[in-house]
Amino acid sequence: WYEGGTTKEAFELNYPLLAMKYESEGGNLPQVQSFVDIDAQSVILDTVKKAEDDDSLILRFYEFGNKRDRVKVNLAGGIKEVVECNLMEKELKKIAFTDNEFEFNVRPFEIWTFKVGLV
Repeated sequence: WYEGGTTKEAFELNYPLLAMKYESEGGNLPQVQSFVDIDAQSVILDTVKKAEDDDSLILRFYEFGNKRDRVKVNLAGGIKEVVECNLMEKELKKIAFTDNEFEFNVRPFEIWTFKVGLV
């Protein structure tokens, strides 16, 4: 099940990506771009939402493969701040980041929540 990617396939089947097409209003954005790109073997980005208390972005991940993994998260825009939070979005500690990327380590079946301030 792990090598076959069953968990990821099931997630994509049960939570299909919904897209909307808009006519261009000008500007210089690329034709194709990922809002969030995750580099990890056994981690799924489960939640992307606006924070309850401010305009930050909440990203929630979980490890599904009973493995330890290094997760690299790359956002399309620049990052102003990354803070690890609990499930109730209470801030726990600040996380180091570069312009548009941060990394963290997961252990088996952990859930991680981050509040990300965007530029």
